[in-house]
Amino acid sequence: MRPCTTIRRELASALRSWSTVACLAALAGPLTGTPPSTALARPPSAAPLQERPENAVERIVREWSAQREASQSDGLRRLALLGRKDDVDLLARTVQELTLVESRVRPLLIEALSALPRERLRALASARLRVGAPQLERQLLLLVLGRAGFGADLELCLELGRGPGAGDADQGELALQTALTSIAARDTGLWDTARRLAPTATPEVQRLLVRCAGVLASAPPAGEAHALAFLGWCHARLASVRLESLSEIQRASSLACEHDEELLAILRESLRSRSEEALADVALTLGRFEDSEAVPQLIELLAHATPGVRTNAHWSLMRISGLQLVPDQTRWQRWHQEELAWWESSWPTAFLQLQSGQNTAVRLALLELGRHRFRRDRLARAVAVGLTAEERTIVQLACAVLTQLGSRAAVGALVDALEHPDDEARQSAWKCLRGLTGLELPAEAEAWRARFPRA
Repeated sequence: MRPCTTIRRELASALRSWSTVACLAALAGPLTGTPPSTALARPPSAAPLQERPENAVERIVREWSAQREASQSDGLRRLALLGRKDDVDLLARTVQELTLVESRVRPLLIEALSALPRERLRALASARLRVGAPQLERQLLLLVLGRAGFGADLELCLELGRGPGAGDADQGELALQTALTSIAARDTGLWDTARRLAPTATPEVQRLLVRCAGVLASAPPAGEAHALAFLGWCHARLASVRLESLSEIQRASSLACEHDEELLAILRESLRSRSEEALADVALTLGRFEDSEAVPQLIELLAHATPGVRTNAHWSLMRISGLQLVPDQTRWQRWHQEELAWWESSWPTAFLQLQSGQNTAVRLALLELGRHRFRRDRLARAVAVGLTAEERTIVQLACAVLTQLGSRAAVGALVDALEHPDDEARQSAWKCLRGLTGLELPAEAEAWRARFPRA
C-alpha cells in the first residue's frame, strides 16, 4: 500500500484541474478494505471513444479496487485530465457517500475538500443545507470550512452547526466552535462579521461566539488582541452574555503585557451602570488588568454598601498600587492625591534625567521612580531606558526598580537585555523576567520572544 502522503500529493494534483472529489470514493477501498461507493458504480461496460466526463469519472472509480499501484496512479492522472466545469451535485453526492465510510478516510476527504476554491466550498455547503444534510456530513463540512474558510463564512458556519438537522447539540457545537476558532486564528475579520450578526442572534449563538473569543483571547503565548476586543464589545453591547464575556476577559487578563485602552475604557464605564454582582466582577477585572485610571472609581467603591464590591475594590487597589493599605477610603484618597501631585511637579524632571545619558543623573532618576506606584506601567516603560546602558550597575538598578514596580510593561526591553554584552547584566534581566512573569524559561531572548511576541 502506498503511503498516505503519496496519495495526498497525487490527489492534490488531480484537484487542481478537476475540482470535484468523486475520485475519493475509490480510496475507500484501498484504505478501508471496503468496495467503492455503490452509489457511484454502474454495471461494467466498455468505455466509448467519446466518453462523457461524468461517465469516465465513474468508470475510473469502479475499476479502482482492481488496479495495481501503477494503474491507480495512472487513474488519478486520467482523472486530472478530464478538466471539466465543477459539478456541485456530483461533489455533494460524493461527500454524502464518503461520510459513511470508516473514519480513517475522512481526514483525506477533509484535506481534499479544503483544496477546492472557496466559492465551490460555499456552494457545496449551501447545497447540502438545502436538502437537510445529516449531522456527520455537517460536521465534516464545518471542519473543511475551518481549514479553508474566512471570516465572511461565519453565517454559513452557524447554519451548518446550529440549523435544523444538526443532530446532537453538544457534538454540533463542538464542531462549530472548532471551526470558528480555526477561522478566527487565521482571519481576524471574523470578529467584524460577528459584531454584525451578534446583536440579532439568539443568546445561544452569542454565548458560542463569546466562548470562541475566550479560547483565542486566553491562548498562549500572549492571547489574541482582536478576540479580546470582541469580548469587550460583547460586555458593552450584549446584555445576555455580559457576565460570560467578563469571565472570559478575566481569564485573558494575565497574558498580555500591554492592554487595550478601548477595552479598559469599556470596563471603567461599566462601573457606573451595573448590578451589584456585575459591579464586583468588573472591579476585580480592572485590578487584574492593573488599570491605574480606574483608581478614583475603585476608591469610591470602598464605601459601597455591598461587602463583595468593597472587598474586590480593595484588592484591585492593592494590585494596582503594589501597596498594602487598609481598606480606608480616606487613606487611599490621600495616597492618590500625593501621587497626582508628584506626576505634576516631579515627573518631568525625573524623565529628563533618565534621558540625559549621564550615569549619576540616571541613577538618581531610577531611585526616584522606584518610590512610586501610581501608573506603574508608564513608570516601567520609562525605567526600561536604563536597560540599554553600557554600565552594568545601571542595568542592574533598572532591573531592581522594575521588580519593585511589579509591572510587566517593560518585558520587551528586559528580553532585549538578555542580549546585553555583560553577563551580570544579562543575569539580572533574566531574574527580573522570571520574577515578573512567574515563568521559568531559559536565559535566551528567543525563548522569551516566543512567549511574548507582542512585548
